Amino acid sequence: GEEVRRFEGHRFILRSVAISPDGRTALSGSQADRGALILWDLETGELIRRFDTTDDITSIAFSADGSRALAGSAFSEQAMLFDVATGQEILRFEGHDNMVFDVAFGPDERSALSASADGSIILWDVTTGEVIRRFLGHEDMVWSVEVSPDGRHVLSGSMDGTIILWDFETAEELRRFSAHTELVPGLAFSLDGETAFSVSLDGGLIEWQVAGLALDELIDWAYANRYVPDLTCKEREQYRIEPLCNAEAAASGDHSHP
Repeated sequence: GEEVRRFEGHRFILRSVAISPDGRTALSGSQADRGALILWDLETGELIRRFDTTDDITSIAFSADGSRALAGSAFSEQAMLFDVATGQEILRFEGHDNMVFDVAFGPDERSALSASADGSIILWDVTTGEVIRRFLGHEDMVWSVEVSPDGRHVLSGSMDGTIILWDFETAEELRRFSAHTELVPGLAFSLDGETAFSVSLDGGLIEWQVAGLALDELIDWAYANRYVPDLTCKEREQYRIEPLCNAEAAASGDHSHP
């Protein structure tokens, strides 16, 4: 629990940090009228370079190979793509009409996601900067966005505490989670993608079941965790559940002899 080293170089409020995939460097971003994005050497604590930006930085995400980084900005209401080796901006994504709070790479890294205070999530083409699709369904500002490990789903959290699970390919809303009562600023999938975690200003940290169970698993879970009574002959007939009771059992009201 002891402090290993301190990274000094920012002059304003620090809002975000991300560790490179190889674990050797980190990017940190500050949020103010003139923000800063700084790359650090994790072994020495030395400042490697300041990126060529004065945008306030609300969120950061590395590409899988560590060569590029996404950043979101509240004041400019945009997301940016940077070359990590040079610190130069490659592309700017313009399409939101309010603050950008969170960013994430798509599963193939030819796309990127941004979550905004305008209530939308936008999927972008990282080569052209064009909008691929919009995820619409939140009724308040969207503060967090995360892509599942298998790339099939997107999870987003909003100002009103609502969390939505989306289909990545269609932007269709699959499921809505509403146990939180306040802002959800952070989300994370488990490594297997079966569950996800959310944190909220209501003080809650919740683990959610996000992947659907197979039918046999669902049945096993129900029998292990819920009371499941046997159906009467009348109920079997009413709901047309085979096998129906035989005439003798039905007449006696005995539902134990199909």
